[in-house]
Amino acid sequence: MLALAGACFLLGMLDVKVFGDWTASRIACVAGSVFVASAFACTYLITAELAPTSHRGMILSACSGSARIGSFVGPFIALLYNVLDRRIVLAIFAGMAVLCGGMFSLLPDTTGKSIPDTPDEMRRNREAVREEEEEEGPTA
Repeated sequence: MLALAGACFLLGMLDVKVFGDWTASRIACVAGSVFVASAFACTYLITAELAPTSHRGMILSACSGSARIGSFVGPFIALLYNVLDRRIVLAIFAGMAVLCGGMFSLLPDTTGKSIPDTPDEMRRNREAVREEEEEEGPTA
């Protein structure tokens, strides 16, 4: 989702008039915002799946605080749209979306796995995954 958002923000750099007052930039930015909002919902879901039950509230609070910082800073970056070249602002949004999407790809797959109740259970699950990967060997 975040990679699609980054692609939309990169497409927003085009100066193409689509119809009426609508430009490719406006359409791409609206689509990018939709992808960012859906990725935001996915972030909360995967955070709840990765966090052990005993620490879930604290971890979700930290994620919520980070999201609030982003929602506070975002409009100020958007104000630069009228001051700087709009391509710079769109590159900032696209870069952050692609960076976060790349970081998301580093998270482990939780499909078919139980949600850990304690940090020790989480460590055991992580070690079991590493052992499985070592048994499979390198894939080329």
